[in-house]
Amino acid sequence: MKGQKYLSVVLAGAVILGTVGCAGGGSSNEKNEKKNDSVNLTIWSPTDTEEIEQWWVENQTSFVNEDGTEAEGYINGEKSVETVEYLAKFIEEGYANIDPIKDEFLNGYAATMLGGSWNIVDLEKSNINWGISYFPIADDGTAASPTGDWAAAITKDCENVEAAGKFMQWLMSTENVATYAEAIAKPASRNSAYETMEGWDEGARALILWQLQNTGVSRPNTPVYSVLSNDFASALLNIFSGSDPQEELDVVADNFTENYNTYYAE
Repeated sequence: MKGQKYLSVVLAGAVILGTVGCAGGGSSNEKNEKKNDSVNLTIWSPTDTEEIEQWWVENQTSFVNEDGTEAEGYINGEKSVETVEYLAKFIEEGYANIDPIKDEFLNGYAATMLGGSWNIVDLEKSNINWGISYFPIADDGTAASPTGDWAAAITKDCENVEAAGKFMQWLMSTENVATYAEAIAKPASRNSAYETMEGWDEGARALILWQLQNTGVSRPNTPVYSVLSNDFASALLNIFSGSDPQEELDVVADNFTENYNTYYAE
């Protein structure tokens, strides 16, 4: 398969990283191995809610309602089914692979990778001729990019809210946020942190920052997120393997409703 170009998509961030010319390699996708002029799209972690939610947003829909209390008619609605069918076609037609091929991009087997700021550290150390672009937008111009990471909060059962609040103020100070962000090679959650962080005012990191600040979409805001995320991942895996999209997403909606009514409904 030498000379064939590949396309690798890592659904774990907000930007497209691309090589200028990529040759060689091989594909784990049998259907593509029979095509001399094919482009192989490998999706890494294609079932993570926060990593592919932007396709739903760009198709003018969402996983849950605005206050996070209902999924019926949203995660299993007409536009949601339409979106998942669109993604499933990449796998069905042989252009995407459920199973990732490790380090395709860094090893020179992939032409494009969808990733995030944490990839830049490795790319800067590599011999790859790489560049960066924005996350794809919808045909109507709607733009969305995935955001979200770990967060800190005070629980409703906290016995000393005042002390916890003071700790949170210290933890989320500009200095601590900047230090933490630099340690994990990710954007900071406070604008003031960028005054001391290097490398975010130009180049690849500046593009990432602009995109997150202007087109970023947070993961579904609901107390049932863990249930929704796990069920959604299972449903997508089943759909990508040939199951009926509507039936699978109906199960996700039903489980969401049952869990919310059991533990959170007033």
